Amino acid sequence: MKKKKLPAILAVIVLAVGCAGPGTDPAPAMESTPEVPSETIESPVQEDNQNNDQQDISIDYNDYDIDYEATDINFQEYPLNKLVAYFLGGDGEYSYGASYELHSRFVANPDEVLKYIALVGDNIVRYRPAKRWLCDDIVCRYYFDESYSVVAFLYLLDQLEETYKSESHEIVELIMIMRNKVDEINKGTSHWTS
Repeated sequence: MKKKKLPAILAVIVLAVGCAGPGTDPAPAMESTPEVPSETIESPVQEDNQNNDQQDISIDYNDYDIDYEATDINFQEYPLNKLVAYFLGGDGEYSYGASYELHSRFVANPDEVLKYIALVGDNIVRYRPAKRWLCDDIVCRYYFDESYSVVAFLYLLDQLEETYKSESHEIVELIMIMRNKVDEINKGTSHWTS
């Protein structure tokens, strides 16, 4: 009986490590486009919407005065651009809260989150496209958080692909990144370094 449990335990560990966050350094060097100055806006949702209309964004946590040592962070108050920068700049325990909030926003408004991730473009974080870190993390939350249905997630991807297939090549590319991560998880080959 012990021999049967060991492969299952190892598979869970490999998948959990594969979905742990973008890297090991809580303050990595990032390549990004310059930050676009934004007006002072009271609502994070309004700021998110405004940033989706802009073509140049910053994913560098330094541009948002992010303090990874702060203990009183409320990620629900972060606009999407700052949340993404926080997630991409953090690691392990630093990225968990931002990861959960990013996933919550995707559940609430997948169109807005995908449009913002598409604006991230080809920015690189730790030798990997930032959009891939973001998409992979969203997929991992669906697979490893029991409160979400993987079947519903796959159905949502189908709906999004149908909606955007003639409108946005960038969004369809993100959906394909998510589908590839689903395949990796299902095959047991999920990892963050590919």
